Amino acid sequence: MKSGIQTLPLLLLIVLSGIALAAEPESEPIDWKKATSLFQQSKKGETLNVEEQAYLDRAKKERQKKAQASRGDDATRGDSGRERYTGGIAISEVVSPVETLKVTASDGNEMSVVWRKPPGEGPFPAIITIHGGANQNKVEGLKREALKNPIRTRLLAAGYLVVTSTFRTYSNEMQSHGPILDNVAVIEALKKLPGVDPESVVVYGGSGGGNITLELAGQTSFAAGIAGEPATIIYTGMLQKISEKGTFMSEPEKHYTAELKSYTEAKIAKIQVPLLILHGDLHPLKKINHELIIPALKSAKKEIAVEV
Repeated sequence: MKSGIQTLPLLLLIVLSGIALAAEPESEPIDWKKATSLFQQSKKGETLNVEEQAYLDRAKKERQKKAQASRGDDATRGDSGRERYTGGIAISEVVSPVETLKVTASDGNEMSVVWRKPPGEGPFPAIITIHGGANQNKVEGLKREALKNPIRTRLLAAGYLVVTSTFRTYSNEMQSHGPILDNVAVIEALKKLPGVDPESVVVYGGSGGGNITLELAGQTSFAAGIAGEPATIIYTGMLQKISEKGTFMSEPEKHYTAELKSYTEAKIAKIQVPLLILHGDLHPLKKINHELIIPALKSAKKEIAVEV
C-alpha cells in the first residue's frame, strides 16, 4: 500500500490543507477571504459569473507566483529535500469514464459519489478519497476532482479504482454521525461494484475527511486507512461549533478532559484497520495529533505508520 502513496504527504499539504486562492481588478490587492469563498463555491460545483471567475483565476496566478518566489530555484523545506509541485495526470474519459454511484445510508440519507477505474476487467484495488471541510460537494464538483485532482488521477494511473466521495453537510452539527454513515454506505456499495477486489479497499481522507477515515476504521471493515492531518478536534468530541476550531487546535490539552479522553480511547479501542497518518509540521492540528492522538493510537497497540 505504501508504495502507491509515497508522493502523497507533500500533495496533501498543497491540495488538502484548505489554503484558498483569490483576487480583484489587477491594480487592487487580493481579498483572500473573498477568494476563499469563491474557491469553495467552485469546489461545490456552484457556477461563478464572469467577474467572479476572473477574480478567482487572477488569485490562483498570484498564489502560484508567491509560492514560486518563496521557494526559489534551489529552495528546500523540512527534511524532504527539494520541494516540487506536482500536477494531475490527464487520463481520457474514453479510457476511464467518470461513473456515478448512488448510495443510501442506514438512516435513509441518499447521495451520489463518482468513480473511475483503470482499463480492463480487474479485479482492481480500490481507494475511496474523502475531501476535507464540513460541507457536501455536488456531483459536478466531484467529477472535476476525479478528472483533474493530482492525488486522484495519479492513484488511477497507478492502477487503483478511485472513488471521489463526499458526505452530508454537518457544519452546524459537528458531532453528527451522518457523514460516517454516508461513507459506510459508500464502502459497502464499492465492494459490490464489478471489477473491485473487495479485500483491497482503502479509505483515504484529509482534514475533515481524515477524521471520517478514523471513525470508519472503528466501525466497518476495509483493507487500510490513510488520514492526512486528520481533524481530530472532531474525533475527540471537542468541537461542537466550527467557529471554535482555532481555540481547540491551539490549546487542545486544555479542552481534552478526562471524559473526552475516555470517550476517545473507547473509539480507538474499536479500530481494527491498519492506518497511515500523513502530517506536516506546520498546521495547528499537529499539536493535538502529535501530542495526544498518535500517542494514544500507539499506546493502544494499533497498527499505525506516521509520515511527517
